[in-house]
Amino acid sequence: MSAPRQGAPSVQEMIKAGVQMTARQRRLAIALYLAQLFVSLLFLVIVERALASTFGHRPLFAHGVAGNTEALLLSFAPQMSVTHTLAITGMGLSFGYLVLSLFLTGGLVGVFAGRSFGDAALRWFLPYLRLWLWSLIPYAVCAAVIGVGMKIGGGGDIFERMISLKLLLVRPLLFAVPGLVLLAITMCTVDYARAQLVVGERRGAIRALLGGFRFVFRNPGSLAHYGLYLLFWAAVSALYVTATFGHPFAGAGGAWALLALRQLVSLVRFGARVATTGGQVALVLQASAPPSVPSS
Repeated sequence: MSAPRQGAPSVQEMIKAGVQMTARQRRLAIALYLAQLFVSLLFLVIVERALASTFGHRPLFAHGVAGNTEALLLSFAPQMSVTHTLAITGMGLSFGYLVLSLFLTGGLVGVFAGRSFGDAALRWFLPYLRLWLWSLIPYAVCAAVIGVGMKIGGGGDIFERMISLKLLLVRPLLFAVPGLVLLAITMCTVDYARAQLVVGERRGAIRALLGGFRFVFRNPGSLAHYGLYLLFWAAVSALYVTATFGHPFAGAGGAWALLALRQLVSLVRFGARVATTGGQVALVLQASAPPSVPSS
């Protein structure tokens, strides 16, 4: 008779393990955050230069930057091709960052699992890319469920929806909850599929995705752990909106203060994401460990 497998870590132990892993690999976490920051700043610089050179001499654009949305839209109207070009540039940079993030995530998971960053990032980049492509199927299902829910919840004619906050936002969001829950489960599943690819030395993306669904339903703590991360992310975001809503942040000083606040929020959320990944890897490592043999 085989010895019993060691018990899976609790949610609290997963959080603790994730925080400890992040603290040990803080230099790597900071480097990954700076890579993300570089990509976002690169897009901002491109947009700022393009808009300034094209619209900087227009008084309407100056009013729009100051907060007049109508003036901003009117200033864009004669040069819509520029906004289309910026949109295409943004999509290109987003796809480029997606490819980069798959590479970096593979390295991070590999380090948490005891591998070297470079070896893990190179070895599991293509499996991670295939996993992302396969995951588009459940993500599409989630989007369809959310869309159907919001459509059902959006009852009443257009005039009633516009004058009632409940009909405009609250009711559709309530009907979208099943789809949002399904989306959270899918996102959690993809995370565990990534961890299982690295920890189990696997390369089959579709098998990893199916195995990820089995894993999260066999380990309810994994869903609770991920749910806490989502709640934390939402709380930090809501706190940022509360602190900044209605404040003009005028002038150069206000712009720098807003930028610093945004980066602080982004850094906190990124740190929580890295710690969550660490806790997930800890659970997969524990689940894949051989059963302990009691000493005689």
